[in-house]
Amino acid sequence: MTPDLRSPLVRSAAGNLVRTAPRSPALRAAGAAVVVAALTVLTGCTGSTAPRADTSASPRAGATGQASPRPSGVGALTSTPLTVPCDELAPAAAVSAAYGGMTLDGTPTAPADSDAAVIEAEGGTVCSWTGQAGATMTLAVGSFDKASLTTLKNSLVTTSNPVPTYHGEGYFQLDGTTGIAEAFSDPYWIVALSGTFSEPGAAEPLVDQAISALAARG
Repeated sequence: MTPDLRSPLVRSAAGNLVRTAPRSPALRAAGAAVVVAALTVLTGCTGSTAPRADTSASPRAGATGQASPRPSGVGALTSTPLTVPCDELAPAAAVSAAYGGMTLDGTPTAPADSDAAVIEAEGGTVCSWTGQAGATMTLAVGSFDKASLTTLKNSLVTTSNPVPTYHGEGYFQLDGTTGIAEAFSDPYWIVALSGTFSEPGAAEPLVDQAISALAARG
């Protein structure tokens, strides 16, 4: 028997059986494709899991090395390594008398971007003390040739303030709340800085003690 390829009968609104317009094979194929696509979408919605977060770490920027800071207008310096025990530069009794409560640090480091850091980078000696309330005090001394000392002094003439009472050629300035005292007793450059140095006289005992200790070395 030849299969009936006519379109199916359906009941009309009046209750009569009528035959719908025949659908072409192309339309039937298109309809099937739509059904398959819909089923695929539904399956994907119900069966898929939430996307996983990317667990690959972002690359971290590496630290970049920087040259030691230089005072304003100062280029290369010529120095001689200088190692002096801190208790010789500033004996505990002298520090205690002038700055009560300050204790010598075992591993001192000069504050970054300071003239004390320049001396440290040039092979000088750095000492630091810490008080009970967290206050710090740093002393740095270095040995330099005459040309370097002249350059440093000329720089401070325009960036700092002269202090005639220090035992050497002295200067003092405030950087925010940090007092910075600097002195020269050729061939030595001395730098002392602390938040407790609110004026030149506050740094004078430490600066003069260091100058005296260096002079005693000859």
